[in-house]
Amino acid sequence: MIFGDFETRSEVSIKDVGSYLYSRHPSTEILVLCWSYSRDYNPVHVWHPGIEDLSYLQAQRKRDRTHSNFERPPDPLELFERIDAGELFEAHGAHFERCIWRWIMVERYGWPAVQDWQWRCSASAAAAFALRRKLEHVCKDLGLGQQKDMEGHKAMMKLTKVRKPTRGDPDSKWHQKRKDVLRVMKYCVQDVRSEKAVGRALRPLSGTELEIWQLDQTINFRGLRIDRALAMKALEVGALAEAAMRDQLSAVTYFAVEKETHREKFKEWLRSRGTEVPVKLKKIIDADTGVEHFEEKETTEGKSLRKMLGSVEDQPSQRAIELWLALNKTSTKKYRAMINRMDPEDDRVRETMRYHAATTGRWGGAGIQPHNLPRNCPDDIDGVCADVLRYDYDDLCMLYGHDNIMTLLSSILRGAIIAAPGHDLLAADYSAIEARGTAWVAGDKEMLQAFADLDADPKADWDIYTWTASQMYGRRITKADKLERGNGKIATLGCGYQMGWRALVNYADGMGIELTDEQSETIVRDWRDARWRICEFWYGVDRAASRAVRNPGKLVEFGHVRFKVLGRFLHCRLPSGRLLSYLDPRIDLDEKFKRPALHFTGYATYAPNLWIPNCKTYGGKLTENIVQALCRDIMAEAMLRAERAGYPIILTVHDEIVAEVPKGQGSLEEFKQILNERPKWALDFPIAADGWRAERYRK
Repeated sequence: MIFGDFETRSEVSIKDVGSYLYSRHPSTEILVLCWSYSRDYNPVHVWHPGIEDLSYLQAQRKRDRTHSNFERPPDPLELFERIDAGELFEAHGAHFERCIWRWIMVERYGWPAVQDWQWRCSASAAAAFALRRKLEHVCKDLGLGQQKDMEGHKAMMKLTKVRKPTRGDPDSKWHQKRKDVLRVMKYCVQDVRSEKAVGRALRPLSGTELEIWQLDQTINFRGLRIDRALAMKALEVGALAEAAMRDQLSAVTYFAVEKETHREKFKEWLRSRGTEVPVKLKKIIDADTGVEHFEEKETTEGKSLRKMLGSVEDQPSQRAIELWLALNKTSTKKYRAMINRMDPEDDRVRETMRYHAATTGRWGGAGIQPHNLPRNCPDDIDGVCADVLRYDYDDLCMLYGHDNIMTLLSSILRGAIIAAPGHDLLAADYSAIEARGTAWVAGDKEMLQAFADLDADPKADWDIYTWTASQMYGRRITKADKLERGNGKIATLGCGYQMGWRALVNYADGMGIELTDEQSETIVRDWRDARWRICEFWYGVDRAASRAVRNPGKLVEFGHVRFKVLGRFLHCRLPSGRLLSYLDPRIDLDEKFKRPALHFTGYATYAPNLWIPNCKTYGGKLTENIVQALCRDIMAEAMLRAERAGYPIILTVHDEIVAEVPKGQGSLEEFKQILNERPKWALDFPIAADGWRAERYRK
């Protein structure tokens, strides 16, 4: 195994353009490459391209105690031989190293290529253990003897940032003292040592999961094609619409609020008009005791403002809120991100997916964040996109209305993703897969049969929501029973993971449904009475996990899953064979309910980016983790099958898979058949997927 790390500098920001375009930019250059062999304590080797172009002032030379510049060292022949022999190459966040190696080391310096199958990523291995990805974090979380050199990181950032020319050195763009370059080399050496320590501490990806990670890398290098003309036109139209609405916002507020970013001024102006600013209950959990409470906080977020808009009597306030909501749509930012990250050679955006973004293994979005694209696509998305391309701003205002331009641009964001010339997009989405997964792990045969019946008769006059409502109310509910079906939908989507009535009120509110406390209590009670097998699974899986924590090293089986504590982790073995991991598990007192509960170190549920030592979990949450993980494994294995069958995957969003195929090749029916194939470990799982074929992405 070769462990390697690059330090680079460039005139472009990697955050703005991504690793792929960063590595191909002419200004990007190598400062140093460090590498070492095997997971033991072998020395770290250093190579740099030579920095002969550095010009030193005499005072700098004196301080540096040297009159010599760097000379380019010879090429590392042993490294080349090991690469040609097929030795594996591991990096922390390997996508960046892969790009640099491909576009700089191979293209500029003529080094041998590292094949796709040779790459490994320790950051992805850390994510698979539900650890934080960043090297400094994973070293700290695991308590390793080798830690990231954070002071060296500061020196590196100083050296790699473009600086303004000075009077003494008018030609240089870079901070370039020799001692700082040497400091960065030392920093890079320590990075390699830390990465090797992570490699020794964690089990690497292997088997099917390694194949899935390799497919993820292939998809990210393959990228998505963007309709450049549409993105550019949308930016142009959006800028005119924003300017017009900002003028209106300024006028209607008598110049008190001039931009949509002035949140405090907007709240103050609303109060001055006698309009109540909406209040949001923010859940606060004490990091030490785990006790939760709620605080009221004024908010200008879209959901809260839209909810109160109909009850606002003051006309200027109502108009200001409408303008505020329209201006705070992120459509223009998305189009700008697409253009910034678009490869000018093929109009493709790469690095759109993040492997193991959730602790359950699900993918997240990266770069242009395709997972966050609006779902409200127009039925005739091709026609709307054609209108945007054909007409100017004034014409579009005439056709769609001045106030609707930003909503229009937001609604066709998905349509900016298109197939390559001579190709089509094929997409299929799994139907209610989490509800199916919950019934499957719990052995709820009645609910599984309902799904089987529904799949056998797609044109039936009932669906899973009416079926759930019928079970809850003890009588037949049809699609005509709007209220009962709505409650069945809320229950199906919200109650499966032990959600209580208070949480269900907020959950329903997010779906645009208003519930009273009494209604919510009734829904939860009726659903639990009807789905008692799922409730039993919550309590059983909680007991099994707790028993494993109390008896480290003992295997505890429950239904389709197994628990065991190994080292610092509680592992849950899924039916697929993959492990869910929980760091530093322990049984502590739950301050809220005054009873023992399972705790671990991880991300707080109420603040996804907050890493805390006392995350509390329980049967419903464990069930959610298990179900989402096994549903992800079903989808990931389908992606592997589709790729092998000649359907190149370009994207996965939640429960949807998107491929790009040449016109006249492949078929939607075959694609759906591949996705509907049951894995060996879940031959009785009721899988159903449906989709579409078109040149433009949609929902």
